[in-house]
Amino acid sequence: MDIKPFKALLPEKTLVEKIVCPPYDVVTRQQVKEIIAKNPFSFLKITRADGELDEKISEYSDEVYKKARENLISFIKNKILNFDTSPSFYLISQTYNGKTQNGIYCLLRCRDYENGVIKRHELTRKEKEEDRTRHIFVTKADTGPVFLFFKETKEYKKIILEIKKKEPLYSFKSEDEVKHNLWKISQFDEIILLQNYFKNIKNFYIADGHHRAASAVNVWKQMGKPSNSPYSYFMGVVFPSDELTIMPYNRVITDLGELSELDFIKKVKENFNLKETIDPFMVKKGEIGMFFGGKKYILKLKNKHQINNPLEKLDVSILHNYLLDPILGIKEPRTSDKIQFIGGKNATKIQTNIINERKAAIAFFLHPVKIEEIMEISDLNEVMPPKSTWFEPKIKDGLVTYIFEENLSISSQL
Repeated sequence: MDIKPFKALLPEKTLVEKIVCPPYDVVTRQQVKEIIAKNPFSFLKITRADGELDEKISEYSDEVYKKARENLISFIKNKILNFDTSPSFYLISQTYNGKTQNGIYCLLRCRDYENGVIKRHELTRKEKEEDRTRHIFVTKADTGPVFLFFKETKEYKKIILEIKKKEPLYSFKSEDEVKHNLWKISQFDEIILLQNYFKNIKNFYIADGHHRAASAVNVWKQMGKPSNSPYSYFMGVVFPSDELTIMPYNRVITDLGELSELDFIKKVKENFNLKETIDPFMVKKGEIGMFFGGKKYILKLKNKHQINNPLEKLDVSILHNYLLDPILGIKEPRTSDKIQFIGGKNATKIQTNIINERKAAIAFFLHPVKIEEIMEISDLNEVMPPKSTWFEPKIKDGLVTYIFEENLSISSQL
């Protein structure tokens, strides 16, 4: 795989903890408003400028992207964000709950995405692609990295250990208790070493950021697919697969439609063995936890051994193919208003509260997908059901930013 160093836009060191923010798509507009009101340095002013505008203005309005551009220029003018002095790679180390993941910020070729050597496992939604495509066009910036991984080797860990002997550029703990360290990699021999290492890596796999990647590629295509323009690349962070943590991505169903509780259970029993339990949360692979009608269950598909397709064997696929679609009529989970997706370390607590407060009818709890399953399905060019994976910790926006047109970053017209 080809990787390229770049001159990043980086936070003022004394403000880094205030600048960095969650990915643009894991916070609601109301949450953005609240964060920005308390913290005028938040990078959300750039990634989610809709939080600064009147509620009557659509989050996809031209005004939103213009405001994002204005805020980016303001952050540069006021030296809240500063351009690095030389093309570099950047090593990010994130530690949470005693586990550390080490990734490299770099530029990746749009052509590698188009040719399929950068693998994806998730479909994108047109309106979300259009949102980030317009955001890139107007801001002339890649404001958040695509989160990718590769099959690990011992050699990578040796390289990382050497880099970590130096003093980090930044060292801080974010509001979600994740420890972050960032090292600049700018020496010629270090850059060549990393580039030569990754030339022997066959594929990168997208973990998170399918819409970001697709949007950057859209911009590249609309510019005529240049071979060596700043727009020929997008920003990614690549991690070894064995260091990543995947957490459950669960489901909450708002109602049963026309089914009674009795009819629902009867239909579920046609395909699943049901067992009442006191703990439906910590399910094993091959099990689905269910909280429904004041009772908690473990579901196991009958005759699962007859399924051979790797995609269809996933617990999330089984839930959809044998319950959500045929029983509850949820054919397209990405657009259905009957389903909510709740992921991350607080998912179980949030779901339980929703059910206890009678804000929904059913909660389903899933065992996390394995990283090997993602690679296997991606290698088959198959697509997993929506919201199948939740990687934790997430990569913060605002720590490293890629500007496509540096010389025009302040003077260019909106």
